[in-house]
Parts: sequence; structure tokens; C-alpha cells
Amino acid sequence: MDTTALSSEDLKALDSVRTQLYNLTRSIQTLNRGIRSTHPLPPWPSIHTSTQMLVQATHDLITNLSNHAEIFNKVVVYPSTNYPGRTQEDILGQLLRKKLEPPVEKLVEEGLSMGANKYHDEGVCERSRTWLLERIGEYIQTEMEDNFTADERARGLDTVNTGLRRKLDPRRPSDDDDDDEDEESDDEDDEKMEHVQVQLSVTSVNVTTDGPVEFGMGQVATNPTGTVRTEEDILRFATSGATVRPAGPPIRK
Repeated sequence: MDTTALSSEDLKALDSVRTQLYNLTRSIQTLNRGIRSTHPLPPWPSIHTSTQMLVQATHDLITNLSNHAEIFNKVVVYPSTNYPGRTQEDILGQLLRKKLEPPVEKLVEEGLSMGANKYHDEGVCERSRTWLLERIGEYIQTEMEDNFTADERARGLDTVNTGLRRKLDPRRPSDDDDDDEDEESDDEDDEKMEHVQVQLSVTSVNVTTDGPVEFGMGQVATNPTGTVRTEEDILRFATSGATVRPAGPPIRK
């Protein structure tokens, strides 16, 4: 296809693709060089920002290629008569290459395979989900309430530095469960008693496991120095809270 057949818009589209490819290549090289040569690795926000820029640049390039797919499919590149084909044969071979280089072709095939198998993973997600649920259940039942991890217990609790002032209980949660079960069994034995007699100074209370609390009036203890109150005085104090004068001298035995 002769260059004279290309419009100004077509030339702008070709130049924009060339610029986008150049910038994308430079960005990939910069990120690759930074990751390989920097120790420790660059901060995560920096890597994330660079990756997002690469994704956006790739998306813009794909969009540009799609919008001008018709003209790009018709364009044919060939060297002019004054091009130094003998001295610049390597560059000319790269420019006129119709197939991808073997490493690039392998990467493209892997990418296409991953995209095709995205929704046909042969149950990998389901197996991962099943394993994850089982592992979480095991952690909740046996490890969550433990003060130490399984790795710390394997190495020995004497070598663990918790950084806490208080001393952690070295027992496993299962040991506490055994103690709780023993206490519950003791409580059950106590509940099997039919009657519990509680003797008070005024009355006796019978507590039963299968019925209401039973009160029985017994001998009321008297205070030798107490004051005698009439029923009217007691009723007045109970209803109004008014203090009454003693009705008589205390009873002495």
C-alpha cells in the first residue's frame, strides 16, 4: 500500500500506535529494572501505581488498535530503495517480521490458555473453598482461643517471647473444657439432691429441684434489748415510714 494512499488521519493513527508502544515498552522496562535492582523491593504503593499505569496504557493501546483495525489490516510495510538493507539487516528483519519471537509467542499462548480456562478450572475453586471452610472450622474449634500458635508449641513455650507483662496460661483450651466438664458434673450431682435445708434465724426454707420454694415458720429468736412494737405501729411504719415511739419496755428473759 503506497503512502500516498494514506490519509492524514491514518498517519496520525499509525503514529499514535507507535507512540503508545514506545511508552508502554519504556514503562515495562522501568518497572522491571526497579524490581530487579532495588533491595529491598520498592514500596507497595509505588508498585501498585506503576502496575495501574501499565494496565491503563495497555487498555488504551488495545482500544486504539480496535478503532483503526481496518486500516491496520491493509497497511503493508516494505523498505524503500535507499534503505541500507545490508548494514541494517537485523533491524530490517525485526521490522518486517510477521511472526512473534519464540519467547513472546510462548507468553501469548500462556495468556490465551489462561483466559480460555478462566471459567473451566475443573473444580479448583470448589476444592479450594471446601478446604478453606474445613481449615477455618478446625481453627475455630481448636486454635482460636489458644494463647499460643501450633508452631510456638512445636518449638517449645519456653522460647516464646510474647512481649506481655502478664503470664499467659500455657494450657490448651481443650484442658479448660475438661475442667468445665468436671465442674458441670459436680453441679449435676448437687442438683440430684432432693432437698436442701437452709436454716435461718427466723424461718426454714426447703429448696426442691422439682417444685417451688417452701417456707416454714419456726421458732423466732428474740433480742433481749429489742423494743416491743404493736401491730398498729408496724403497719404505720410499713405504709408511711413514720417512726413511732416505743410502746413499752423491752422484754427481758
